Amino acid sequence: MICGIDVYRETTTKAISVAAFVASLDNNCTKWYSKAIIQNEKAEILNGLCCCLISALNAYQSENKVFPDNIIIYRDGVGDGQLQVCENYEIPQLEEACRKLLEQVVKITFIVVKKHTNTRYFSMNQNGFESPAPGTIVDKTITRTGSDNFFLISQTVKPRPRIILCYGMMRNFLPI
Repeated sequence: MICGIDVYRETTTKAISVAAFVASLDNNCTKWYSKAIIQNEKAEILNGLCCCLISALNAYQSENKVFPDNIIIYRDGVGDGQLQVCENYEIPQLEEACRKLLEQVVKITFIVVKKHTNTRYFSMNQNGFESPAPGTIVDKTITRTGSDNFFLISQTVKPRPRIILCYGMMRNFLPI
């Protein structure tokens, strides 16, 4: 099962935020479960994560007659100052949701996606430097030492440089 989590903050009064949760229901990722939760006072860390995952697991089981063996979660909207809270608060919620429903431990890979990065990559051609092609992954040598971080050039947005996403693995059970 592949899941995605993001939080949108209302910008006018900054009084509420909306957390979105999606989860794939099949191996081809063509069927999806989704849920949105309204939170008060700019809550970035998703308090309702446990109920979202339990609902998604039930939907997956209903569709496939089994629960998933592995869960990959992409979490967007986490700033550098919130990484510890994310690791100490959100990930345990996910693990607890699985323990409650499945009465077993499921391998959860938790990846934080960061869109706002100062990192820029260039490749060389005959005329000088250019932006790398979409799909380029940088995962060795110039990434953060001692972590499973990697960068992905996800798309071309003209006339600006390509968008670079930074992925940081907080829990990794992927066979890489």
